[in-house]
Amino acid sequence: MGTSSNNPGSDDRSPLVPPHADAEPGKPLPEPEKNRFKEFRTSLGKYVRTGDKSYLNKGLSSYAGKATGGVGHRRFGTAIAAGGALISALSGFQQGNPIEDIEGLDQEKAERFSEAVGKPLDEAIEILADCLAPEGDDSDVIRDALVHALSESLEGLDEEFDYQTLDEEVFTNTILCYLTEVVFQEVVLESGKSFDKAESPEVLQEREDVLRETVKAAIDNHLSEHIQVQISSLSSSQIRDIQLAALKDVFAEWEAYEE
Repeated sequence: MGTSSNNPGSDDRSPLVPPHADAEPGKPLPEPEKNRFKEFRTSLGKYVRTGDKSYLNKGLSSYAGKATGGVGHRRFGTAIAAGGALISALSGFQQGNPIEDIEGLDQEKAERFSEAVGKPLDEAIEILADCLAPEGDDSDVIRDALVHALSESLEGLDEEFDYQTLDEEVFTNTILCYLTEVVFQEVVLESGKSFDKAESPEVLQEREDVLRETVKAAIDNHLSEHIQVQISSLSSSQIRDIQLAALKDVFAEWEAYEE
């Protein structure tokens, strides 16, 4: 049924920010509150059961505040690093840079990246995602988000992949779709059994679609505020910083829903 899984998500003993994924390592973290996921999961479950978006807003507010301690943006360090590498690599190949000058990829992965040219689109996307997915705990989530984002942003282009067909619109749409999917999957992962409240697979899919669109609208709004120049002209680290700044704004917006 839909995207949700049986993963119970984090509990009160889990760190607010997994050390391997911390986007701002070295900065102090607040003390997590007791039962920090209860309100988030209860509100999200009510949203799934009723479709009332006020419960979704309340759930997102609790997720950004109590559940993640107001530092939820820091949980995406590994993901935004992969997002920065994705866009800088795509733009580097689009601009015809030599393989040894492709930022964000080592020589071996850059050579593998180049092999996507001429492949059917779905096969090319798998190659790109394989090159960029990191090792470790976040690998599967990030790889799935990369595949989803590239499938969305490259839809309608030539059936055979070619870097020369990419442009600024594709780059910005790719990073938007990617960051949306990463955050959406994280919310679902931490939701526990909330999505079990859906009365049917069709209702579950509808609720997930609304959640994804809610996440996307917030990210789109704040991401656009931080992209002041063509994204293809930015370095991997600059694109990483833009994503982090957008996530900070998104989480602040969600946390303020209850104010």
